Amino acid sequence: MRKNYQNENRTTHFVKASGRERRKLLKRLKEKGFHISESLSEQEIRTSPYPLAIDLPEKKIFVLAGTVSAAAAAASDVILTAGEFYSLSDPRG
Repeated sequence: MRKNYQNENRTTHFVKASGRERRKLLKRLKEKGFHISESLSEQEIRTSPYPLAIDLPEKKIFVLAGTVSAAAAAASDVILTAGEFYSLSDPRG
């Protein structure tokens, strides 16, 4: 886990996952009561090249919408791997 990441009290996490790993993460989140943003279809979420954005309080899944947003998140070192996301201790996720 990145230094100080958990100490920042984040409510939305950005997670880089693709292919089988992304499908597994989406399935796990849906089993925990998360839902896909109304503005996107499940197919769009599964196939998007951009990182997932997971809003814990709203239990909502969406994607970073575009290259600039994804680049800004990457430059800020806030994009997690699926493994890093699983290791978070938040009871909602």
